[in-house]
Amino acid sequence: MTNDGKSRVLPLDAFRSLATENDVNAFIAQYSHPFLVLETKEGDFGEMGFQTLATKLAEEADTPEKTEEPGTITDLDIQLAQAKTPAPDKPAPEKKPVVDRNEQLQKKLSQAKLVTYVCPLVKRDVNKFASMITVGRAANNDIRLNLPSISKFHAYFTHVQSNDTWFLADANSSNGTFVNGERLKTRTKVEPGVSIRLGSDVSLRFFDARAFYQFLRQNLTDSKG
Repeated sequence: MTNDGKSRVLPLDAFRSLATENDVNAFIAQYSHPFLVLETKEGDFGEMGFQTLATKLAEEADTPEKTEEPGTITDLDIQLAQAKTPAPDKPAPEKKPVVDRNEQLQKKLSQAKLVTYVCPLVKRDVNKFASMITVGRAANNDIRLNLPSISKFHAYFTHVQSNDTWFLADANSSNGTFVNGERLKTRTKVEPGVSIRLGSDVSLRFFDARAFYQFLRQNLTDSKG
């Protein structure tokens, strides 16, 4: 999987064949980097604050990515998050009571399909932080998660090559970064399979290459069962 300058957040199905076409050693030789596995409900639930990562990823896959130089990040993401103003010649749609809207939202969420996405944890040439793999809402992050609850520069991974250790740190985000339920205050070592949450809407797990291969094999077994 090459680094072509774009975030490579793909459905899990795109990786299934890798576990059947390669043994573990061949897989690690070809894909030596770690992976992030994200699970989310699929669908657009009517309000930007509840729009899922699955919907945003699908939208971005159909939209050419605009390159932004470091230091020139705009407020485009915030503008997109704002509700559209109705046309002057059309009356604004009548809003249903908050209780009714919440009940409808909860019903949609309970019926929504759970989907899994995978993102290789690799560096892109889009920012000045050579020693970091950054995560955030802005386009010049190595991993872009375009949701309102994610800060423009939310968190970052670092790698110590001497002992092949990975660390995660929060970048003073508004809604926090959590590892195994604990909000990060300092840089924290991440182990394969660890649970990570970014803000309120993004939950993911960290895997090194060997652990990700085992995850794929187990997923294949479970899907057949």
